[in-house]
Amino acid sequence: MTNELASERLRLIPLDESHLNVFQQLYGNDKVMRNIAPPLDEEGCDKLFNKTLQACQSGKIITWVIIEKSSQNSIGIIGLYQICAAKKQAHIGLMLLPSANGRLYPEEVMAAVMDYGFGKLSLKAIDAEFKISNLATKRFLKKLGFVEQEAAQKEKGESSMQCYQMNESKW
Repeated sequence: MTNELASERLRLIPLDESHLNVFQQLYGNDKVMRNIAPPLDEEGCDKLFNKTLQACQSGKIITWVIIEKSSQNSIGIIGLYQICAAKKQAHIGLMLLPSANGRLYPEEVMAAVMDYGFGKLSLKAIDAEFKISNLATKRFLKKLGFVEQEAAQKEKGESSMQCYQMNESKW
């Protein structure tokens, strides 16, 4: 079972059936999805939510709902996916509601999940992939110490995507 995590201002709780509403708010929001994919309609959100729950339950991914401690409101989700035990590597992904922007939450919540990944899961590297046009993500990843992986970008053949990586030894 996935652990609850916490930082100074945020709690991270494992995704469960009760979190459909925040999932729909994220995946159905034009602003949130602009750097990911087209927003989903309600049916698309429901299907993806069920698929995500199944992947969490099978251990293929780990997803947490981000709760703001001061308000107790759900403000986003964060997860580790493409977890490769053999390579001791995973990808990290984060989505926040627009109301949570501008509060430096990405750095705080990613640090908590990276501590978990490097500490509890014994990962050696965590990758973050994002659109080149997403300058806010690039800024906070660099602030955390992630390093651009040019080879990974070329391998994927997607010039619009960028991959940054944090190695456990640098964390």
